[in-house]
Amino acid sequence: WAESEWRAIPFDAEDTNRVSISDVDATYSVSGSTVSFDLTQGVRLYKSMTLDTYIKMLIRKAENSIAKLEKQLEAAKKANNQAAVSKIQESLKIPRAVLEWLKNLTAEDKQKLTEDVESAKRSAAKLEPFAKFTGTLNQEKTKLTIDKFPVPVLKEDHTLDRFETKALTFTKE
Repeated sequence: WAESEWRAIPFDAEDTNRVSISDVDATYSVSGSTVSFDLTQGVRLYKSMTLDTYIKMLIRKAENSIAKLEKQLEAAKKANNQAAVSKIQESLKIPRAVLEWLKNLTAEDKQKLTEDVESAKRSAAKLEPFAKFTGTLNQEKTKLTIDKFPVPVLKEDHTLDRFETKALTFTKE
């Protein structure tokens, strides 16, 4: 589902009730035409984040990305689709490099990640008041309208100032 070039709700076809919003994991449920989102657990996770849990989370995300891409790679090989094989092999380089980097962090890397953790904690605290919201699907279930979607507002230096709500309509891709 996409609202614009930079805002999307990436529903995971393999996990039918989880989605990532503003880099925070959320659960959602559908009742008729109403979709209810809850970022509470994700916000709590980020508010209590430590460097160790952050690194473990990044490692898990890299490993999951690698596993999904490797699954796609096997399917492309079986289909004898060389173009897809090449594209997926190229895509695999990034999460593999990230995973290697995460397993060999320098003191400087850890300091930078510590700053990221502190920033994530501040962001989560600012997102917390907006952790629950709902949207409405159109009759064809091709559009999702959310009247109070939490949108980050950045300062001039591109750091997070606050979240505010905005009415957005997402279209199924």
